[in-house]
Amino acid sequence: MANIKSALKRIKLTQRDTLRNQVNNSVMKTSIKTFLKSYEDCLESYSLSKKELVKKNLSIACSKIDKAKNQGIIHKNTARRKKAALQYMYNKIPQA
Repeated sequence: MANIKSALKRIKLTQRDTLRNQVNNSVMKTSIKTFLKSYEDCLESYSLSKKELVKKNLSIACSKIDKAKNQGIIHKNTARRKKAALQYMYNKIPQA
């Protein structure tokens, strides 16, 4: 354990930031899983309302990915790759 006052402060800050990163990472992953679940449901039985739900979930997932990228939780290329993969899946949904 550190004895210097500034080192103790840095430990507290690191713990706080780690917790914030874990929460935001979890929110991002949950939004991606929600998108994937609605995507699978839409592929099983297609309807226009299900496609709209998938589009809404895609938008939410992309915004959460961008938030994680802007906070430095994930790398910018990782964010681009994740968003591109989700968009590719959405584009594969058959048209009415």
